[in-house]
Amino acid sequence: MADFVRRRLTSLLQNPDGWGPPHAVELQLLLLLEMWLVVAGAPQETVDAVAERYQRFLSRELPGPPLPLSLRLRLGNESSPEFVRFLRKFVLAEQLRHREDSLVRSASAPTLPLTDAPGRLHFVET
Repeated sequence: MADFVRRRLTSLLQNPDGWGPPHAVELQLLLLLEMWLVVAGAPQETVDAVAERYQRFLSRELPGPPLPLSLRLRLGNESSPEFVRFLRKFVLAEQLRHREDSLVRSASAPTLPLTDAPGRLHFVET
């Protein structure tokens, strides 16, 4: 999962317009960061506070009303180098803040029985 998220973040920052309009890109970036934090083993309150930290970051970088970056930069349907620079800076800050020390490297689903046997959770067609 960590590799999946890392690849998606890299792709999003290299070609944001391929991911949709700037406002959608911002939301996808925040979701990917939340996924990364989950995999990194961050506490739930840390994961839940990504959007709040992003808003604080924006207010420090571009003071003004609490609007998405795309609106602050008056972007329409295309990103700008400045937009990508701000997003990249926030991603790096989040990654530095939450090291991957406790990263779950691999996980596998539990094996299922080879045959379906009646039991407590068995569904019977009527």
